[in-house]
Amino acid sequence: MRFLVDECLFVQIVDRLRAGGHDVIWARDTNSGAKDVQLLSLAFADKRILVSEDRDYGELIFRDGRCAFGVVIAKVAEFDGSPDRIAEQVVATMLQLAGGLVGQCTVIEPGRVRRRPVPTPTN
Repeated sequence: MRFLVDECLFVQIVDRLRAGGHDVIWARDTNSGAKDVQLLSLAFADKRILVSEDRDYGELIFRDGRCAFGVVIAKVAEFDGSPDRIAEQVVATMLQLAGGLVGQCTVIEPGRVRRRPVPTPTN
């Protein structure tokens, strides 16, 4: 799968996804300081699932009508443990959902996953 990971998330998530053979761009390396709307647009244009802890992406998609290929909002601050342990849990959940991340806004929190289809772009 192809991911764009927001710079607000820690490198352990990026490393675990890459170790699993996924194509991962980390915004900290390529788009540091980019606005949320810019990252969402880049991910959509490149057919990447955007991964962040920033809940504003839900507002951009559902309130403002922005396009998304898929978004994962990982509420990492609500997990217990080290960054390695949190990354293990978040990435394992993402991989269990696999292709089901495309076209969805997925929120991952401890013991719970919520999913909602993103609006389809109209031509």
